[in-house]
Amino acid sequence: VYGDYFQNLFFTHTSVLVFVGSSILQSFFAYSAERSLRQRFKAKEKTDFIRERTENILNTLLPVMVVEELRESLASQSFSSHFYKKATIAQSDLCGFTEFASRKKPKQVVEFIGEPSGRFDQLT
Repeated sequence: VYGDYFQNLFFTHTSVLVFVGSSILQSFFAYSAERSLRQRFKAKEKTDFIRERTENILNTLLPVMVVEELRESLASQSFSSHFYKKATIAQSDLCGFTEFASRKKPKQVVEFIGEPSGRFDQLT
């Protein structure tokens, strides 16, 4: 019954094979393009995440003026240097500080932090 119907639409076996073959090829190309776009999207998202994380770390550890100067230096590819007669750079991590600070009053926390800082100042 259906064989007569398809013959009336002028579909030959060759045209059906060409249609099916081209549909398969188009599906393959569409799949490849979609896969490539997804990979590019994931790579961009990962790059943006790393850039944002780096920015947060820089902004936490360095003064804003220094971070801005670093950005300008990278953009212009000209790195400036500064000369200081005396300079001290210190970074510390107080183990258990978050738990300690959550149990103490703000004044006690400031006094606790002030003690090691004061000792450090005396050493320098």
